[in-house]
Amino acid sequence: MKKILNFLVEIGVFSTMKKKENGKIITIKNITDIIQSKRTIAWATMAQKLAHEIKTPLSTVMLSAQRLQMEYEQKPKEMKKIAKYLNNITGQVDRLRKVTDAFMKFVKMDKAKIEPIQINQLLSNCLEDVQQKTSKGIKIKNEFATDIPTFKADGQQLSIALNNIFDNSLNAMKDKGTMTITTRLVQSLQTQSETQLKNSIQIEITDTGKGIPKDHINQLFQPFFSKSPGGTGLGLVITKKIVEDHEGEIKIVSEEGIGTSVFILLPV
Repeated sequence: MKKILNFLVEIGVFSTMKKKENGKIITIKNITDIIQSKRTIAWATMAQKLAHEIKTPLSTVMLSAQRLQMEYEQKPKEMKKIAKYLNNITGQVDRLRKVTDAFMKFVKMDKAKIEPIQINQLLSNCLEDVQQKTSKGIKIKNEFATDIPTFKADGQQLSIALNNIFDNSLNAMKDKGTMTITTRLVQSLQTQSETQLKNSIQIEITDTGKGIPKDHINQLFQPFFSKSPGGTGLGLVITKKIVEDHEGEIKIVSEEGIGTSVFILLPV
């Protein structure tokens, strides 16, 4: 699948003392990420309205189905006839409820509570919870750099972003594989016009799962795109928003049959 890029082209005139016009300057800027961010904001606005419209009737349908189950539990013969239909109702309502909950999490994200964070400790805390729901066939390894400084961030929001990625990795590996979490301090120039190196924390989360098809990579951060059973398609959208709210970047590299690596870059 070809990736669609958006460019902003500007044409200007430059002149000298001798001539009014010596030539033209053409600048081309890749604004693909900006366009995608604006689309994400538009989705968030729509999601907020849609979630409110869906939530109330969903609750009514679920309560009615549960009431029916309670009524027919006293009549085993009749219950066998309608159990399949009631299970379908409750199953689909539960699926829609997950989507609306994800909507609300996305559009009602609390204002960031910035405080000093030690990223290695934050990751360790998240991984303790992950270990509890991980099967014995999955190994979790960490390779944390010791020279990473404390930086200011919202620990709760970063935990949500990291847990979304951990869940995706575990689902990709099913019951067997290895997930490796690496942290390192990196230096880079933020723009071509700057000469001073900026420090950033790089978090790499790699799994040995089934990998992602090449034609899906460019769609991973689009709302509702999901190939996982029961997935809402909003987990990575939320993750990207959190990372970008911290002025960071996220990138995903994957190879089918080998695994996937997620790179998060957070400025210090």
